[in-house]
Amino acid sequence: MRTGFVVPHVGHAATTDALRLVAAEAVNAGAAALWAGDHFALAAEQETPYPYGGTAGPAGGRYRVPTDRIFLEAFTTLGYLAALRPDCPLGTSVAILPYRPHLHWAKLVGTIAYLTEGRFRWGVGEGWLKEEFDALRVGPFADRRPWTDDVVRFVRGVWDEDPRSASYHSAYADIKAMSVVPSGQEYRPEVWIGGNGPSALRRVARLGDTWHPHVRGLPPDAVANGRERIAELRREEYPDSPGRLPAPPVALFSPLRITEDRPAEPPWTAGRIDGPASYIADVLQEYEAAGVEEIVLSIGGSARTRLTTVETIASALS
Repeated sequence: MRTGFVVPHVGHAATTDALRLVAAEAVNAGAAALWAGDHFALAAEQETPYPYGGTAGPAGGRYRVPTDRIFLEAFTTLGYLAALRPDCPLGTSVAILPYRPHLHWAKLVGTIAYLTEGRFRWGVGEGWLKEEFDALRVGPFADRRPWTDDVVRFVRGVWDEDPRSASYHSAYADIKAMSVVPSGQEYRPEVWIGGNGPSALRRVARLGDTWHPHVRGLPPDAVANGRERIAELRREEYPDSPGRLPAPPVALFSPLRITEDRPAEPPWTAGRIDGPASYIADVLQEYEAAGVEEIVLSIGGSARTRLTTVETIASALS
């Protein structure tokens, strides 16, 4: 199983020194990619429940990142990493597509793909924090799913056609003969679709290259079921090409923490993988046997804690 790591762009460890140190250690440990998450602002008075666990308990609650912590912007961070680590792929886990206009996305993705010479993975999602949608004046929140599909459809269209004259008309965009260069056409990024629900599975089937679900609510047996459902949806969507549309690769996302004791709840209930290194290795092997080819790990704590965790996980999996 390939392993990637979210860089320290959130929390007290979000410093240039920590970014350099953790990125270097992750690459030395054989990281498949370095990742950044996407938020502009967090709600001081959050009412929207976090769908992947949180501090209020496994049924949902507050987002795990306290609102007084640094949260570096994802694409600015990736631009820094592109120069810092020209030897490692980069990605978003995940970029919230309704937060930016269609043309903005085409330019962002095209630029990062160009600067990394094809080492960029565009992980995308529909978002969950209604307060952030409202503050950015994007939405409506209820339209985030079709809006997300629409952005991916537009950007893929720019790659497939003439980026010097991009035109697109939908309920969410009205674009006529605009030049978007670099577009990503030369260094076409993989599109990783985040999410565990039915809308995410349909999005993978129609528009994605890789399914990128969260560990919460996804025990190993559900991985195989999800891949089968995506393959079924692809056959329905593209009935003339059944032989060329296998189930997609799966790249799991999970927070992770090394502890002395085994956890009381399994990761798919707790929404994170915690425990001794040997236990974590066993869990990852279960997911690998179920079809997970890559995992993106989000590690908290100080720069030193993150370095130690990266080293320990790499050793446990070797």
